Amino acid sequence: MALELCDRDPGLPCELAVGAVESAGRWEEAADLRGALCLATPTSESCFARLAALEHVGRTDAAIDIARSTCEDGRDAEGCATFRRFLDRVGRPEDALDVLRKRCADDGGEDCAALGSLLDELDQSAAAVEVLQPCCDSGHAVCCSLLSVLLATEGTAEQAEAAARRACRLDPSFCNQR
Repeated sequence: MALELCDRDPGLPCELAVGAVESAGRWEEAADLRGALCLATPTSESCFARLAALEHVGRTDAAIDIARSTCEDGRDAEGCATFRRFLDRVGRPEDALDVLRKRCADDGGEDCAALGSLLDELDQSAAAVEVLQPCCDSGHAVCCSLLSVLLATEGTAEQAEAAARRACRLDPSFCNQR
């Protein structure tokens, strides 16, 4: 009954229904409702809480599938960040690589920055540079900033400085971050 309500109206009435189901201690049903809400309205913070509810009842793989779909479908600009954050929470950050590679190839920018950052975290700095360099060259300040930090340890000071200057030119908020 509550799931049908959430399918029809994923707003406040559904949130209230979830609260009532949780208050009654029906955690499995609440997790299903939260999962449905995440698919219907994948805003970063609320979706992350919904994924955590699924994880809480032992349905981590279902939560990962939902998080992956919010990233893949591109309905929410924060979908991939939520996906990444949730995978970090459950200790499976490498599961985001394929999705982020596809998103980076399709859209560039933020998704390439997220992919480069993840590759660096997974000690794949050469691969991170390969992702971030073309992203920076195409004018994405975030990629240039990340690239400058990475090159400061993996490349030459001259390369790092060039990437930092480019980031600053593209977006003044990146000036003086080194």
